[in-house]
Amino acid sequence: MALHAIEHPTQGSTQAGRIGPNAVMQTVQALRELYGPTATSQILAHIGRPDLSDFSADSLIDEREFVALHHALIDALGLAEASRVLARAGTLTSQYVVHNRIPRPAQRVLRLLPSRLALRLLLRAISQHAWTFAGSGAFCYTLGRTPQLTLEDSLTARNLSAEQCTCTFYAAAFQGFFTTLIDPRLRVHEARCAACGAARCEFVVVGEVTQ
Repeated sequence: MALHAIEHPTQGSTQAGRIGPNAVMQTVQALRELYGPTATSQILAHIGRPDLSDFSADSLIDEREFVALHHALIDALGLAEASRVLARAGTLTSQYVVHNRIPRPAQRVLRLLPSRLALRLLLRAISQHAWTFAGSGAFCYTLGRTPQLTLEDSLTARNLSAEQCTCTFYAAAFQGFFTTLIDPRLRVHEARCAACGAARCEFVVVGEVTQ
């Protein structure tokens, strides 16, 4: 039986413009993993943010902190290398959320369910908390033959013009959730990016999603 695509938009939040601190914290951690502590301190000093070496927060932060850091890393490292850093940061963010925000019983249930049902439930939960990573942007998803995720006004494409997709942070974070909680074979690919001229950033879930 064919499954018709159903779009589930996320409405604007009263806390639009504020996101979780992991976007910045895990980006700094990704720099440390890929470059080491000394080089990371030098990079942060170079972009005028040496204070981020010790950055830690327990509450929401202004989304512009993450946008500015993303732009600064592209300027300092080049788009390809900055994308590698942000991809690792996205993976680290998903690991943090899984380990600290999703109850273990819920994790076990998701892993036991058929992958399409698990994906439906997980995307519903992600959508309900989308403002914590999309900020003033908007997240929605479509469950069709090929599941698709969409970010309107993505923070990692905002005010950028590029020849390649720039939202590796989000692609890696989504993939981290799906491979950990549903099926390790699932992959997330950014098919269209606002930085490349698309109307919005679109991600497709690649891999077999069983009924």
